Amino acid sequence: SGHAVIPSIYNSMESPQRFEQMISYSFVLVLTCCATVAASGYYMFGSTVSDQITISLHDAPQIDAGEAMKLLTWLMIVTVFSKFSLYMFPLALGIEEIV
Repeated sequence: SGHAVIPSIYNSMESPQRFEQMISYSFVLVLTCCATVAASGYYMFGSTVSDQITISLHDAPQIDAGEAMKLLTWLMIVTVFSKFSLYMFPLALGIEEIV
């Protein structure tokens, strides 16, 4: 999870006094995305949906399930790269202070 980068985000904000508002909007956005995925999974598979929707998508009889799996795979790859830069930011600041 990305909780370790929250202090770095706070310190790098142009207006740190708006941090709580930014966090609130971020949590609402994440909640909306998670609820949309949950509702979509239940709508597509009903009560037989797996704990991980990707498992259910892999076994889905729909024609577009393969495209959905490709999209999800690329989204996971983008997530990894975007989190890497966020996790490396505090380390880069530390090295910058030393040098």
